Amino acid sequence: MSRIYTVLFEDQERQVEIKSVEGEYEVTLDGATHRFAPLLAKGSLYSFLIDGKEVLEADVVFRQDNCELNLQNIPYHLEVFDPRRRVVSQSDAAGGGHGLISAPMPGKIVDVKVAVGDKVEKGQALVVIEAMKMQNELAAAIDGVVQEVNVKVGEAVESGQKLVLIAKAD
Repeated sequence: MSRIYTVLFEDQERQVEIKSVEGEYEVTLDGATHRFAPLLAKGSLYSFLIDGKEVLEADVVFRQDNCELNLQNIPYHLEVFDPRRRVVSQSDAAGGGHGLISAPMPGKIVDVKVAVGDKVEKGQALVVIEAMKMQNELAAAIDGVVQEVNVKVGEAVESGQKLVLIAKAD
C-alpha cells in the first residue's frame, strides 16, 4: 500500500510517498527513494536502519497534522497532511459547525482521551492511534462539545473511519 503526503517545512511544500514493503518502508522525497527498516519504537523514540547501512534515531511526536521531529539534537517542525483529509477536516470545521475526527490511516487505537459531553478546545488531544509503528495524536479542529466517540482502546480502525464528532460551541 502506498500513501502520498504533503509536508510543509520552512514554508516549502514537498510531496512524500510512503510505501509499505515486506515490513519496511520505502520513502520517496524529491525523487530519491530510501528504505527504512524499523528497529525500535519506544514512546516517541524511533530507530530505523536506512538503506541497510545507517541507523537513524529520531524523537517524533505527531499531533493531528503537525510533527515535532528531533534528529541529532536538531529540532524540526513539520506540517504533514494528506490533502484529501485536510480538505474534509477544514470544510467540516468551517461550514457545518462540527468537527469530525477521522482515522488518517489504518491503525489501532491506543488511547481515547475524551468522552461524550466533554468540552474540548481546538488543538486538544482526543484520540491516539498507532499506525506504521508510530503513535499519532489526533486533536480537535474546533472548540466544542464531544457529541460522539465511536472507538475504544485496542480497536483496529480503517482509513477515513469516523472516530470522534464535536459540535461547535455556541
